[in-house]
Amino acid sequence: MDSQEIIKTYTKLAIAWGNALNQGDSKIANRLNRKLSKIVLTVEKDKDLSKSVFTPLLDHEDLSVRFSAIVEAFRCGISVQKAERLLKSIVDDPVIDPSVGGVRSMAYIILVEWKKDKSERKIYLGEI
Repeated sequence: MDSQEIIKTYTKLAIAWGNALNQGDSKIANRLNRKLSKIVLTVEKDKDLSKSVFTPLLDHEDLSVRFSAIVEAFRCGISVQKAERLLKSIVDDPVIDPSVGGVRSMAYIILVEWKKDKSERKIYLGEI
């Protein structure tokens, strides 16, 4: 798969993951997370591919896609300062729709963990 195909697949899965998480369906969210993780395990082996996939997704209009890309940017060590700034904006933004509370809660947890130990640099979008 080329980077555009990966972006398309990743985006579709991240949106579905976010919807499941926000609806409280952890079973579906976890299943989708495993699919996202398989993509990440393939992509993260190639730094250039990681950049070409996750960097544009940091600016995606969908919060779930953006959040997932932030986590992967941390994980892959790409655009880390931008990812941290975006993560903080998700947590601090007072106008984010309450229906995305699950993703926003995950963002808060990741931000707290990121600040707690930046030297670890091993944050995973884990199962619920």
